[in-house]
Amino acid sequence: QVIEERVDTSTDAEKQFVWGLRYIDDLVLRDRDTTGNGTLDERLYSLQDANWNVTALADASGDVQERFAYQPYGESEELDPDFTTYSGSNLDWTVRFTGRELDLNTRLQINRNRYLHLQLGCWITRDPIGYTGSQWNLYQYVGGFPINTFDPVGERQIADFNVEWLGSSGCYDYCIAAGIPDHECHYFCGFNSLPPDWPGEISPGRLGMPIFWGEESIAGEWPPHGVEFQDGSESCNCVFGMNGSFERPRGTLADGTTPGPISTPGRGDAQCRIGERRLMKYQGICEPRPNAETKCPCRQERGSCSIYTIWECDNNRGRSNWKQKERFMGTKCD
Repeated sequence: QVIEERVDTSTDAEKQFVWGLRYIDDLVLRDRDTTGNGTLDERLYSLQDANWNVTALADASGDVQERFAYQPYGESEELDPDFTTYSGSNLDWTVRFTGRELDLNTRLQINRNRYLHLQLGCWITRDPIGYTGSQWNLYQYVGGFPINTFDPVGERQIADFNVEWLGSSGCYDYCIAAGIPDHECHYFCGFNSLPPDWPGEISPGRLGMPIFWGEESIAGEWPPHGVEFQDGSESCNCVFGMNGSFERPRGTLADGTTPGPISTPGRGDAQCRIGERRLMKYQGICEPRPNAETKCPCRQERGSCSIYTIWECDNNRGRSNWKQKERFMGTKCD
């Protein structure tokens, strides 16, 4: 981020910026030298909405000095505090739509790797990561959904969640700084720690649903030899027991020291080679089967049965991604 701007060869700052930790473009305030004497005599606080658009500027007393209204793709209109056409002095404010910098001369927005044309609602150059960002349009901005998502780097809508953040005190801050929406960061980081024992144990969650951790092995025949699966006649049914996300395999390219990617829709970049297959074993729970002819007690404990599936490394929009190739199958209960 830009923290200071100077003019020509001057060693004095014309502007200084303070950034927050909630998001990569979370601007807290800007100090400015309005007289050119080397003194930062103006301080304005940035007020941003849920999409990180700067909607108002306030002084140290909390009084609004200027407001901004936006079109869906970022064209901004300067307004007085009472929402009428702006009539005040030029505050030279450039950080606007989604917290990115607006070139006041060209009216193009700088999103690090590309310029966004706010009137046309598209990038003016091709996507530097090719069709990984969009399967069909190299100039499209956030998939055509500018009012509920954003792209701080000019490559894709939001960055992928890094599973190594799980269990760290900074997980939520890392997630937000990566450009991932707040509700998704709460979902992923709402767990106290990584699984304490073997990978199948579920870490207790504060928010969201659990993550099912699995044991990984090279996929051979299916169903796995020697494993006795339920056939529907049993009085107890092997199930996960609740909705959740599944750990995918680590794959041959991973270092093996961290859990594999969590299986959530639309996310990829798995450390795997296209075509490789892995067998994953998850802990299940034995629950009474509805309408079973014979009623027997079921050991409703995590680990009382096992659930298997095969994942295969595939290409998803130019990125490696694990996809389920065989449906989840539960073993007979103990």
